[in-house]
Amino acid sequence: MSFKGLTTLVLIIVVASTAQAETGTPADDLYAEGRLLESQGKLEEAYTKYREAVELDPTHYRAVYRGGRILKEFDQPEDAEQAYNRVIEINPNHYHAYNSLGILRKEEGNLDAAEEAYKKALEIKQTYGPAWRNLGRVHVKRGNMDEARSAFEAAAEVDPENVSGQVILGLILASDGELFEAKDVFTVALELDPNSVRAQRGLVWVISRLQEQGAEITDYPDEGTVGEDEEAWDPSFRDAELDKWRGIRMIRDGEYAEGVELLALAIKYGGAGEDVYTSQGFAMMQLGYPAKAAEAYENAIAVAWEPVPWYYLNLGRVKMTAGDTDGAIKAYRQAIAVDSDYALAYHFLGLAHLAEGKSKQAAKTLEKAVKFDPQSHEHHTLLARSYEEWGKEEKAIEKYRESLALEPSQGESYIRLGLLYERAGDLVEAERIYRNLLDQSPILIDVDYWREQALEGVRRVNEAQLGG
Repeated sequence: MSFKGLTTLVLIIVVASTAQAETGTPADDLYAEGRLLESQGKLEEAYTKYREAVELDPTHYRAVYRGGRILKEFDQPEDAEQAYNRVIEINPNHYHAYNSLGILRKEEGNLDAAEEAYKKALEIKQTYGPAWRNLGRVHVKRGNMDEARSAFEAAAEVDPENVSGQVILGLILASDGELFEAKDVFTVALELDPNSVRAQRGLVWVISRLQEQGAEITDYPDEGTVGEDEEAWDPSFRDAELDKWRGIRMIRDGEYAEGVELLALAIKYGGAGEDVYTSQGFAMMQLGYPAKAAEAYENAIAVAWEPVPWYYLNLGRVKMTAGDTDGAIKAYRQAIAVDSDYALAYHFLGLAHLAEGKSKQAAKTLEKAVKFDPQSHEHHTLLARSYEEWGKEEKAIEKYRESLALEPSQGESYIRLGLLYERAGDLVEAERIYRNLLDQSPILIDVDYWREQALEGVRRVNEAQLGG
């Protein structure tokens, strides 16, 4: 839906001065009329009133904010963002505007910016429940369930009558195995809203699990407590969301087989989403099923609201593990098509080219990985190997040195660098490299192996020097 004059408010707020609005003004009257119209669902008429209020007083931040909310409702996120930013310019302590900016950022897929906005809102008002819940949802989206739990516990403390927050907290507690605590939370949610189907289902699920564990439940609610939805109280009922959250938690804790089993139930009963499929893909890789992992990441790509580069990256990695180099290269290129600065995608694409024996193409690709992430010693090391296989030994030496400067605990890079100097006839420098490796031995991974290689290099160089 759209209506005329959508951008008028935005144009006004961008050029407006920063003088503060007075109370009891004609702009306030227009704002009050707008609020009444908005409460009646007459959004176009309400927007007109807010726009007129801002025309009279460009610093009437309440009208600007409500206008921004309507712009968001009418699918004008960029204009809504300008409105919220203008509100913050006029009133830097408007925590609602920061919260609304966070919602925009989360919908864009920018979870870092969303988290920052929610935290800013909470800096201004620590007891603002919506920002706590929205922050918790960001953590859920990332799979950071400990942080999510903390956020929803804070939300329940400052805003205990919000049913949605109580239900999500109950789900998190249930996924953590704290069934009695989850039961209490779901019970509170039902007291707040006896018709909450999600609270009903959560409570039934928790009670069923407690009974399976031998707990005596004496306060099992009757049907009248929760309305007429008898199916919700069927003890055999499975809550897909609970299965999903418990499955993701188990996978995070390394219980891959159990987690996959729960995620399969979540998918069966309607709880499938990006987080389910990506967690399933990760677990399948850990269990040694690359083909099934690839299928899971392909499903994640299919259901995603917008292309996500790391989904394609992981798809490429599992295809490489399955021996499908062509499929992996295609996936890496799709990741780069989504994010042309994605250094990891260039890294693994270069690795795939090396596996094909195309060292020149690998080097050209890995140069971009180094360009976009110059502090990664892994990119420098792989680029050095590409140069080495391409026959560009001077460039290989340069990149091995840069890699070791970033991370000196790479035994293989020392050995490869020493061998390059040996082949170049610079035995003094080769010996120095090998001895540097011996000096680094306390911090090396597989220290005994690399010490042995370094000692062999020193012995070989010394013999060559004597022979010369």
